[in-house]
Amino acid sequence: MAERQVVALEAAGSIPVGHPRLFERAMVRALELLDLSIRDGRWRRRLKELTRARELLCDAWLGGREYRTELEDLNRYFFHFALAARK
Repeated sequence: MAERQVVALEAAGSIPVGHPRLFERAMVRALELLDLSIRDGRWRRRLKELTRARELLCDAWLGGREYRTELEDLNRYFFHFALAARK
């Protein structure tokens, strides 16, 4: 992951300062959960969206080289789903 993204996440309070390993573990877990959802037949109508989300998450994690995705972009996107899930 790009060092500037780790620094930005630390500054925003998203990850504890000096603990990028925690961030890495969270990213691995997010990918695991996406992979489980992709394999689950109940989500077959959302397969394209799930695989695209996984692709963009990987791109952001690797520094946004392919699509210029940043983790903040994904945060804004998923925030609305999190709000809807709380209702």
